[in-house]
Amino acid sequence: MTDTPQLIQITREEWCTALESGKFVQGSGALFNSLSHSPIGYCCLGVAGELAGGVKEAKEGYALRGGLYFPLTDEEAEAGAYLPLSIANMLDLSARHCKILVLKNDRDKWSFDRIAEYIRSGQLDKDVKAEMERDNETNNA
Repeated sequence: MTDTPQLIQITREEWCTALESGKFVQGSGALFNSLSHSPIGYCCLGVAGELAGGVKEAKEGYALRGGLYFPLTDEEAEAGAYLPLSIANMLDLSARHCKILVLKNDRDKWSFDRIAEYIRSGQLDKDVKAEMERDNETNNA
């Protein structure tokens, strides 16, 4: 009988340290992009995904999500808009947090060092809160 693969518990600090480590090549368009027509590398969220147990090659009991395979059922892997929900929850990231980080990584071309500082400083959480307040004001107008 094979053991069911498990995710590895990680913290935001471990994730930020990994972003700054130089071990991960930065890319865009997917958690991990290995397509020849795009830069090969990781989105900042893909680094979190790999730290939590995502791998680049298919394995039994793993589900594909954004270019990485995770030890999740297909349903769990499909549930998250960016990262599997269990990893997003582990890092206290809502879909709004993830969307902002994807924009910083892909559209604004922020370096991993800058993204790590943005997360560590608490500015990401402040920006999410401000966005939510703007949405509430718009909805109540």
